[in-house]
Amino acid sequence: MDTLSTPLTRRVPAGGAAAPAVVDLREPLPLDALREAYAERLALLAARAPAEELARNTQLVRSLEAALRPPGVRLRRSGPDPANFLG
Repeated sequence: MDTLSTPLTRRVPAGGAAAPAVVDLREPLPLDALREAYAERLALLAARAPAEELARNTQLVRSLEAALRPPGVRLRRSGPDPANFLG
């Protein structure tokens, strides 16, 4: 099988039917995008940005976290823990 290889692509083993066989390194990886979104969040907080900007960044962080979360992993519940309920 002939494949063209450039310095900007890297062959990785396919993890499943949906996983790509080649990763294009010219585009940021989802984890890099999440790191940038967190850095932007800190900058917005330091600059006392308006609520609209913080809300936009929050939605971006949530969507990136959801995309990176492995399938079948549920978020932890917030609120009282039923195991500690005494009443």
